[in-house]
Formats: sequence, C-alpha cells, structure tokens
Amino acid sequence: MNNADKIRKSLERLSNHQSTNRQIATQCLEAYGFQPSPQAIYEAVGSEKSRRAESYNGRELMDIKSFAKTKFDGDFARLEGAIKVVKNNGQLA
Repeated sequence: MNNADKIRKSLERLSNHQSTNRQIATQCLEAYGFQPSPQAIYEAVGSEKSRRAESYNGRELMDIKSFAKTKFDGDFARLEGAIKVVKNNGQLA
C-alpha cells in the first residue's frame, strides 16, 4: 500500500470527510507510523476546504444564505457570532 492509499484509508477510518489535515496526519501516524505532509494529503484527498464544502448540499447552502439575508440583513459575521453564542451556551429555550 502506498502513502496515498494510507492517507485515503485514514480519512475513511475517521469516517468524517470534514476531518482536518491535522486529524488525517495523526491517524496516519497512529495507524501506519508515518506523518504525511500537507501537500501529500492534498494530492491524495483534496484540500481541506473542498472536503468541507462537499459535505453540504446546494439546498442547505441556499437555505443558510436566505436565512442570513432575512434574519441578519446578510451579515454573515453577525450570524457567525450568534451561532457561537448558541454553541457556547447550549440550546437556548
């Protein structure tokens, strides 16, 4: 098994395509005894940014855009702040 295959298998083991490059590298180190470079991870499974984007469908993204526009006047920074508050305080009633 070559290093690219080990990287792909490590991503599968994490069973989360939103896994960061650091998580993939740690999994490779634990499972196969080698730590891949960020470039090797990019070549094997694509960029971290594109893996995250692929985890959402178009409908979900359009819904978020619409929500931000109607509830936060399109201010994504403010929406992000609100999400952080809710995350840090648990579910607000």
